[in-house]
Parts: sequence; C-alpha cells; structure tokens
Amino acid sequence: MIDHSKVHEFLGKNHLFFGLSQAGMDDLLRSVEVFELQADELLFREGDPNHSMFFILSGSIHLFSTIKGVKKQNNNLNEGNFFAEEGFFAKRAHSYSAVTNEPSALISFDRKAFFRLAHHYPVLRENFIRLRSSDRLAGDLDTRWLLENERVYGCERKAVALLILKSIIPTLLLIASLILITAYFVVPSTWFIPAGVTAGLIALLWMLWNLVDWNNDQYIVTNTRVIWIEKIFLLYDSRIEANMENILAVSTETSLIDRIFGLGTILIKTYTGEIKLRFVDSPKQFTAIIEDHLSNTKVIKNKSNKTQMRKALNRKLGYEKEPPRVEKTLENWNIASSNDWFNDFFKTRTENGNTITYHKHLFGLFRNSFRYLLGVFTIIGFLLYWELGSGQMMPFFGFISLLILLLFLFLVLVYQYLDWQNDIYQITADQILDIDRKPLGDDDRKAASIENILSTEYKRNGLLGLLFNFGTVYIMIGNNEFNFEDVADPATVQQDIIQRQIGLRRRKEEQKTEMDNERMAEWISFYHQSSKSRTEPID
Repeated sequence: MIDHSKVHEFLGKNHLFFGLSQAGMDDLLRSVEVFELQADELLFREGDPNHSMFFILSGSIHLFSTIKGVKKQNNNLNEGNFFAEEGFFAKRAHSYSAVTNEPSALISFDRKAFFRLAHHYPVLRENFIRLRSSDRLAGDLDTRWLLENERVYGCERKAVALLILKSIIPTLLLIASLILITAYFVVPSTWFIPAGVTAGLIALLWMLWNLVDWNNDQYIVTNTRVIWIEKIFLLYDSRIEANMENILAVSTETSLIDRIFGLGTILIKTYTGEIKLRFVDSPKQFTAIIEDHLSNTKVIKNKSNKTQMRKALNRKLGYEKEPPRVEKTLENWNIASSNDWFNDFFKTRTENGNTITYHKHLFGLFRNSFRYLLGVFTIIGFLLYWELGSGQMMPFFGFISLLILLLFLFLVLVYQYLDWQNDIYQITADQILDIDRKPLGDDDRKAASIENILSTEYKRNGLLGLLFNFGTVYIMIGNNEFNFEDVADPATVQQDIIQRQIGLRRRKEEQKTEMDNERMAEWISFYHQSSKSRTEPID
C-alpha cells in the first residue's frame, strides 16, 4: 500500500515543482497517478507513444535501447530520479525501454495534466521550460566523460544578462564606428573611413568572442557530481567538479545588481573549500536540482546498507545460501582510455595490469629538445652541403670537430628522451604517484592515497594546449595539491582518477558494510538460536 503522505513529500522536494503553492501541490497530487510494479515488469517499450513522464518513488528502473537487435545498456535509475521527459513536450516516441529491477512504486505525470496545471500555475511552466532547455543543452554536450549509470539532470550556461552586459562596450564601439563612417559624408576626412571600419571590425570580433565564450561555459548537475566546464576560445579549457559525496552544503548569494537581473552565485562547500558558480540565472531553482541529488545520494546509500544487512541476517539464519565469493579487482570497474592514435602510438598512456602510466605530452619533449635537434640538422646539412656542393674536402680537424659536436648533441637528445621517459605519473589500485627519475641522477617519488582525493580539476592553457590537447590535472588531497603536469588528454586522465577513486570507495564501503553486517548478524543469530522463535525470513 502506497503512503500518500510520502508521495506529497516526494513531489514537494522535487526541483521541477519548486515554488509551487500549497494549492498547486494539492492540484498536482490529484493529477498524478501512483502505481506499483513487480520486479522485471515492463513499463514501456522503445518506440511506444510517450504521453507521460515518470518519477521513481521507490525501487529502481533499468533503461535500455537496442541497436540492430542487440540490447545496449543505458542506465539504472534509483528512487528520487525521473525519466521519459525527453518526448514529454515534443510528443516523440520513447527512445528506450524501461523495465523494473525490483518491486517499484512510480508516479506518472500526464502531458495533458501538465498543460492544465501550467495554465493556472506559471511557476510550474517555468520549471519545465528550464528542464526542456537543460535537456537541449545537455544533448549538445560531448558526454564521453559520463560514468556508468550517470545521467545529466541539469545543464545551464551563465545568464544571458551577463552576455548583454559584456556586449555594452563593443556595442558602443560599433555605434561610434557608424558615426565615423556617416561623418565622412558630412565632413569629408581621409581618416574617418579607415577609423570607422577598424572600430567596426574590432566591435564585431569582440561581440563574436563574447558570444563564443558565453556559449562554451556550462554548469552541469548529474546524479553523482556537480561540474563546471569553462572555456575561453583559443586560450583556456577547464573542468572543475565535486562528487555529491564530498559536498557539505549548498547555498546562494545575490547582490542588489544580481537581484535586478535575476542572477546569483551558488556556493558549493566541499572539504577543500568552496566552488562558486557565478552568474546563474534563477539560482534557487538550480540549487534545488543539486539538493535533490544530494538527498537522493543519501537515500540510495541507506537503502543499499539496509539491503545488505537483510541479506546478511537471512544468510546467518539459514534462509539464504552464502553467495560465492568473487575477488573484486580493478578489471570489474570501467576504466576510461584515450582513443587518440597519436598519444597511443607514442605511448603517453599505457596500462599494465591495474596500473595506468602517463608520460608528459610529446610537446614537452619537443620543447626541451628543439634546440639540440636544430643543431643536429644544421650540422648534417652543413656536412652534406660541403661534401656535395662545394667540390672540396673539409679540413680533417674541422670534420672531426663537427662529428664530436654531432655526437655530443645526439647524447644530449638521448638524455632528454630518457628524462622525458622517466618523468611519469601513475594510478595504481589505491594510489597516485609522481615519479621523476633523472638519468644518472636522483629518483624523486611522491605518492598519495586515491581514497583521500576530495576534488579534481584540469586545465588546458593557451593555444598550444588546446591545439595539441595537453594540460595539467589538479588533484586536491586534504589541504595539499597534487599535480599531473603537461599530460596528454587531461580530461581522460581526470576520468581515470575519478573512476579509480569510485571503484576503491565502493570496495572499501562494501568490505566495511559486510564486516558490520556480519557482526550484527552474529548477535541476532545468537539471539535467534536462544529464542528459537523465528521461522520466516526477515523482510
């Protein structure tokens, strides 16, 4: 039997109904349908008409699509999440099938009911317009960085008002250029036209730059993390993120000017400090999305702990068989890898068992070796020219001197290569390492536990960093920063670290939970054996 007070509480917390009045909530409760499904029960098939979106009140749902008849894994969604919103407005057919993983309670919100409520409650319409805009923006993202069972629920650019404010000066400059060009026909002067055209071109390029810069910045909320992607065209590329598990609190702050334009800043407090999402349009609504998934993370964790406890008790009491123990290794976890043939060919990233090794980008090797390479080619070119073009024999002393210099430069190049080869970063099963071995010199080695990583960020600075795809990954461990400098494809390196951290935390949490459950099960089993009163499995 479904508790309707739980339905009211559930919908009241969901960010899609943020700001809805009590009368609106009452109408909403009368408009939705609440129903239950058993495990492995089909909700809808791929290609079926889409008339409703669904909220998971309890249980979990498996979403999957098929390509040429082959089933493709999409997502497993837990309670608190919603789905089937993609075709809710556009009247598109379902692009995937939905099946329950376990007995589940769902809330169905019909499209007709939505339009009826949206007519009376504009805030509901605004929230769903934001959802539609977010889905469109998320659809344009390169989402290869998404983890298994991770899904984008909120995606926004900085407010349009910021773009307008940034365009004031170039607009004034454009107006000034038009005045100069017009003035030429009133008071002819040789410098009016060139000055006006130059000012106009600068203004237009400035506006275009602002538009591209604004378009490239996104704030993203998934069911597992908050991400800030920031790009400055041809200069800068960065991604800052915080896992939901590391977020302590979320709040908003606004100034007088912010309130005039409906903007604000979202403050995300983590163990390492604050992440500030600036110039957010309607910050309270976006904060509600983050808080939604913070709450869901805690609910899912508590549910998992209870499920494991129930299974441990039933095994101890003899109602369930002990499952075969499978030793979990990192092969069980999905590890991201680069598909860049250039990086793979020159081995800037290699995997050996559970260890991933990164070398600095080849641009760093080229930068350090360029002068010596230039010297080698110059000497070889000079020797060839002397022998083939001059028609004279080079003096013996000069020839030997050039060979010695060529040999010296070659040895320096070998040293530079070995220095590059020995300067590595590694991710093992439970550590990250920075190893710098100098040829014929010292061995500097730094290590830190993956478990203690609180946040990661990567940056690609400058045109060369963007062009050749290299940058620095910044890893916060307590109050210290651990940097992987000048690595190829820093986005992939960041994902490798995140996935290893998630895998390690899962295994440690499972081990701790298993030990706690076993201890509790021992106590209850002792009580059970003493009382001899229980005859049925524990629900």
